[in-house]
Amino acid sequence: MIDLSSIDTIIFDLGGVVVNLDIDRTINAFKKLGISNVEKWIKPGLHSEIFLRLEVGEISEDLFYDGIRELAGVEISDSEIRSAWCVMLVNLPLERVKIIERLKKNSHVLLLSNTNSIHVDYFDGFATGYSSISHLFHKVYYSFMLNDHKPNVSIFQSVIEKEKLIPERTLFLDDAEANIVAAQKAGLHTQLVSPENRMEDIFRNEDE
Repeated sequence: MIDLSSIDTIIFDLGGVVVNLDIDRTINAFKKLGISNVEKWIKPGLHSEIFLRLEVGEISEDLFYDGIRELAGVEISDSEIRSAWCVMLVNLPLERVKIIERLKKNSHVLLLSNTNSIHVDYFDGFATGYSSISHLFHKVYYSFMLNDHKPNVSIFQSVIEKEKLIPERTLFLDDAEANIVAAQKAGLHTQLVSPENRMEDIFRNEDE
């Protein structure tokens, strides 16, 4: 059982923590579209090249689609690219929705995700009973809106400042070790999430 007695705020990562993620599905989908070496740029925790530029808000969706077509060297529709890019996002189990609802009764619950506008449009309806996943949390923070990304310590400092958080009374959960280390540098308590230690396991007693 995780001790929340000294915690006022809980910050969740999205993919691999709240939403089930399967990056191999997107890698395979892009390969079918003609990008044979896409696994160089799509990785758990932090993408690179054109994918990272989208996730920090440096380029628009249209420029992203054009860039993917250039990488593929063939004509691909926006919808085909969008489908390949979003297929990594699997689902949000109802049990996790219930856990977050319960945690919100006693804690300030936030979401901090490296993500982009295309993915947000796709996963926004994942939370059962909510028209938008943003309504499940007290506040959501997305990398493409902050023009920053994990594991930069600066993105944690930005959220701390915006929310007026007390770092030593804040818990951050993520499935990437680099992000956990960055959060610790910002003074936050942390919890690494893994297939063997899922959100359901960490908060199991809280959910009873």
